[in-house]
Amino acid sequence: MEFVDISLEIVQSSRLNLYSCKYSKHVYTQHQLLVLVLLKEYISTDYRDFVELIDLMKDIKEKLNLDKIPHFTTLQKFVSRIPSSLFNLILSRILKLFYSHGEN
Repeated sequence: MEFVDISLEIVQSSRLNLYSCKYSKHVYTQHQLLVLVLLKEYISTDYRDFVELIDLMKDIKEKLNLDKIPHFTTLQKFVSRIPSSLFNLILSRILKLFYSHGEN
């Protein structure tokens, strides 16, 4: 849960807009999707298994204000849209902060 807290804090402080454009469906924010993808990478699982796992994690759904879990293809499409340099920068900041707190 600490990983999600740290991820959410760093993602919210980033320059990433809440939505990719004004015409997006506004079902999920880019912040929610990015935190989910970061957690997926941290857990080292595939998209399908990750979505099933998150569906069982009530605390994470509440923390991210998710009424429903995104389909695994939603996460895949999001990853294909976000610049890899931004993703890697945010991930490295999160891991540095997370491990400096003594969490494993």
